Amino acid sequence: MPKLTLHFIREGEILETDYEEGDAYQDVLLRLCIIPDTVIILRDGKSIPEDAPVEGDAATVMTAASRG
Repeated sequence: MPKLTLHFIREGEILETDYEEGDAYQDVLLRLCIIPDTVIILRDGKSIPEDAPVEGDAATVMTAASRG
C-alpha cells in the first residue's frame, strides 16, 4: 500500500498515512476525520482540488478559515 506524507502547516505536524490506488485526497482526509472543505491542499506549491487523485508521496494541508 502506498504512503502519503501530509504536512499540516498551521498545526506544525507531519503525518504519514496509507492510501489505496485510485483514492482522491478527500478520501484520505475523510479517513483521518478531516472535512475536506475545511482545508486547502497544495502539491508542489500549487493548490489542487480535493477530488484530485493522490499523486506523488507528499502534500501540504492548510486549514482554511471562514469568518462569514
